[in-house]
Amino acid sequence: MRGGASLWSAVSLVTALGAAAPAVHAAEYPVRPIRVVVPFPAGGNADILALADVKQRLAAEGAASIGNTPDEFAEQIRRDSARWAKVAREARVRVD
Repeated sequence: MRGGASLWSAVSLVTALGAAAPAVHAAEYPVRPIRVVVPFPAGGNADILALADVKQRLAAEGAASIGNTPDEFAEQIRRDSARWAKVAREARVRVD
């Protein structure tokens, strides 16, 4: 029964601490305007490439949109470069 008693004392302590905590009023927050920073303008390239009809037209041409940030695009370029460099080495492709 010792474990049950310690559980009840822990629950009682948490309840007492919760009741003693000062009340927080949502109306007081925020104390100043919140500015949301969006890295791309509305209707920019990322929005256009996300449209279903644009994706379908790209797919019909054998293309696809990848990533929507410069970092994601750079990572895709790194992956593609590594992939095709391996293919070129294995095929012993030479540039004259």
